Amino acid sequence: MKKGLILGLLSAGFSLACVLLLQPKVEKNLLRGEDEEEESGFYKSVMQAERAAYEYNMLKDPRTGKIPDGIWNAELREAQSAPMKPFRNANDLWVSEAGGTETTAGASNNWQEAGPYNVGGRTRVIVFDTRYNGTTNRVILAGSVSSGVMRTEDGGNTWTRVGPDQQIHSLTSLAQDPRPGFQDTWYAGTGEALGNSTSGTGAFYLGHGIFKSTDNGKTWTPLTSTQGGSLTSFDNAFDLVHKIVVNPANGDIYAACQNTIQRSQNGGTSWTAVMGALGGSSATGNTDVVINSTGTRIYAAFHSRNTSNRGVWASTTGNSGAWTLLGGNANDTPTGWIVNESTTATWGRILLHLVPGSENTLYAIYENGKSQASPTLQPELDIFRCNVSDIANPVWTNRSSNAPSISGSFSNLRNPISLQGGYNMCVAIKPDDPRLMLIGGTVLFRSVDSFATNTVNWIGGYGFGSSSGSTNNPFGFYPNSHPDIHCFAFDPTNPKRLFCGNDGGIQVTEDITATPVVWTYLRNYQTLQYYHVAIDPESGKNNFFGGAQDNGSHYRDASLNMGNRPSYRPTINDHEMVGGGDGVSVDIGKIAAGKQPLYLGAQTGTMIRDDALNYFTTTQVSIRPPNDQLQSNPSSGYGEFVTVFKLSHANSEALFYVNYNRLFRTTQASTVTQTTSNGWDRMTGVENAVNAAGGSTIAIRTIDFSWGPYLSSHSMYLGTTNGKVYRLDDYLNASVTTSPIDITPVGLTGNVQDIAVNPNNDNEIMAVVSNYNATSVWWTRNAKAATPVWFNAEGNLTTPSVRSCVIVAKKTGTTTSSEYYIGTSVGLYSCENMGYRLEASQPITWTREAPALINFSVVTTMDYRPEDNVLLVGTHGNGMYFCELGGANFNPNNPTALNTIVNDKNFIRSIQPSSARGNFNYLVGNATGVRNMSVRVLDIGGQVVYQNNVAYADGTLPLQRFAAGTYVIEITSDNRKYRSLQKVIKN
Repeated sequence: MKKGLILGLLSAGFSLACVLLLQPKVEKNLLRGEDEEEESGFYKSVMQAERAAYEYNMLKDPRTGKIPDGIWNAELREAQSAPMKPFRNANDLWVSEAGGTETTAGASNNWQEAGPYNVGGRTRVIVFDTRYNGTTNRVILAGSVSSGVMRTEDGGNTWTRVGPDQQIHSLTSLAQDPRPGFQDTWYAGTGEALGNSTSGTGAFYLGHGIFKSTDNGKTWTPLTSTQGGSLTSFDNAFDLVHKIVVNPANGDIYAACQNTIQRSQNGGTSWTAVMGALGGSSATGNTDVVINSTGTRIYAAFHSRNTSNRGVWASTTGNSGAWTLLGGNANDTPTGWIVNESTTATWGRILLHLVPGSENTLYAIYENGKSQASPTLQPELDIFRCNVSDIANPVWTNRSSNAPSISGSFSNLRNPISLQGGYNMCVAIKPDDPRLMLIGGTVLFRSVDSFATNTVNWIGGYGFGSSSGSTNNPFGFYPNSHPDIHCFAFDPTNPKRLFCGNDGGIQVTEDITATPVVWTYLRNYQTLQYYHVAIDPESGKNNFFGGAQDNGSHYRDASLNMGNRPSYRPTINDHEMVGGGDGVSVDIGKIAAGKQPLYLGAQTGTMIRDDALNYFTTTQVSIRPPNDQLQSNPSSGYGEFVTVFKLSHANSEALFYVNYNRLFRTTQASTVTQTTSNGWDRMTGVENAVNAAGGSTIAIRTIDFSWGPYLSSHSMYLGTTNGKVYRLDDYLNASVTTSPIDITPVGLTGNVQDIAVNPNNDNEIMAVVSNYNATSVWWTRNAKAATPVWFNAEGNLTTPSVRSCVIVAKKTGTTTSSEYYIGTSVGLYSCENMGYRLEASQPITWTREAPALINFSVVTTMDYRPEDNVLLVGTHGNGMYFCELGGANFNPNNPTALNTIVNDKNFIRSIQPSSARGNFNYLVGNATGVRNMSVRVLDIGGQVVYQNNVAYADGTLPLQRFAAGTYVIEITSDNRKYRSLQKVIKN
């Protein structure tokens, strides 16, 4: 039976990321969503804006509406000052924080990679070491948008992230100093224009200047001369670095920045504008720069509305004022050239390329403002060739009429060539054959006469033919390729061998001249950007699921639920592609009746159900609530860019779906469909509490639940984008009009990105806020009270953006404890027994987990299985990781009370004295229903140093042998209704 795949609005995201891996898969028929314009260039630009807005609003300072100046350096400094767990070094020895070696891991957790190894994330640049020879030197560097710099020493078989972690955002360019004796020096440029806004709420906060390496790309440091200024507006020439080149004659560095060419003659210590000035936008100020192999000619291009700089220029010195205009400063100069005078966002990038071995031939291609979408059917770039033998008398040839377009095969976003606002645009020429020219957009085209004629070959990206796919390529992709082409790199030892970087990572062909071109994915390039991950709820089964930006939803089939591993995913960390578009929320149901549901989605509202146990014989089903019940968005989808839904911990049939302020509930998750008339309940009570006015300004961002078999005392907790935390009691039985209880901490502002519930006590929850300059970690132990007592739990991490959180229940011997994990913009952190320290007014310290593996990665998402204490982590740019924490202590609070009473004199009358050298005494009251008590003593670090279960009676705590210091005495009733805390000092 053929497998059907509903994409809904999938292909309209940053890519239809359903990657065909190492061999053709079982056929999957694409079924279209309701929006027939989903693949238009306009829709793509809308999606870019939707995602940029989502990410920007998640980070901005709630008070100013901007990303704080210098925040990335500040959060990294704070993260570097935090203690870290021991980690294994390259010699497989455990290294302590001080750098010494230990024989065991001590208190460290053993984190492991979880892939995926068979698909990568968006890659903007690939560069071979100039000394690459295929034997003794096989070094290649690549730039992944969120992962920073990736490096391989074995020709691409294995990759290592070399950072600097979290500092390099949106990497766009890599350049090596080619001079002998200086070839260990590299430069990395950042700043990817995602939109055309230059306002404080624009998308340019991702740029962070230029970085330098002097050890052949192994370590990196920022060039301070290129940093500083606001992250949200153009006030630094290096906010957007489009290209970096190094002069092979003298080592001068040229940076093509927004509307200006900058030069450094001292290794990046200082810079001078040699042409243009800071300004413009992504639609008006794109530049490029190239240098010939002898360093005697520098060429620069400005696709600007500024008439003084617009066009293509040449210089023999690179000095300011020493540039000769070659053309393009006005319309029809040369003939057919179109200057950037349009106000549309489709204008933008301009690229130059010198022909290798024939450097008197220069190509210029630019985004021309036209649209390839129906009904215009026009290529979105122009191609010009220039003979620059005499720069005073350049000879231009217009080859735009031969721009990539295959007659009779029109397809939205595919043919003619589509650049999607310049998001994907690149050019290359085969080093030993100036006639073989490649141009990439959403699709990769090849010409064997450098576009002198209109004969072109379609060799990568989206597949040839109908946008709905074909029999041998049902996802609509060229086999083993991926859409949205960003860069090329030829193997210096074999000019037929080409590396291609795109939204799906890196692929390589052994023969770019072949027909057809055969591609292979480079493995172990773990760079996916996860929005959400999910863990199999079945104990002992480390099957994972993740929704990733650009790359859809992937499933790690550790238990072979889908059968034996096929050749295209031979290892446990090779994932199966289950859905496309931009992956969003994901979830995995429990096994029932021979099925295990998989829930996945895509940007702006799509939600789909599949089956892990019968994957290749199951037709995927769209299951979101009916469209007429949903709030639409500007992209003709529904809800925020990242679709949110979640299964109940207690009932695998209970599924909740978010649409802005609207919350939908079904208790038929395994059978409900989008067309089911009575399958979904619209929770109007929640909807009105979150935002009675409706619309799209406020959204529910996160959901979590009580654990264990469902009881009427269970609760659901919700966090919103406007800084609210709500509790809905008996959430499965509550009427649709039931209003949740507002339990928001006083002083909380910003976006509540995640909430975690203690699996053994749903009175204890954490809430984390993702915005900068907002209190980011909140904790309470009485969330079910009418007015919970909240504590600021930021501790030593006051600066980072916090994206995710988990509370872990553990037991070591007879000692129970709680561990707390937070995922941040600068790594993963943990602390133990945090609550007792907070209640005792003691400081808490977050310790960095997996410093050698996860390091300072952006940890966007986590999922947890308390039955066997497995924690799954998803990063935005470095794939997923997991840890078997051990010491599982899952005893969910079946008889949970809605209001745990703290320090009730009817339970414990007193704990005395407050200070003593020896024993401390406790006197009980006359609380009804209490037979036994748990008595614990915790030290200043939150560690349990004494624990005993006793009858409900007066007693004595023998602390005379304890070290002097501050301790917390905690006494809890056996029905968990009462709890007493007392801070004491042992002299």
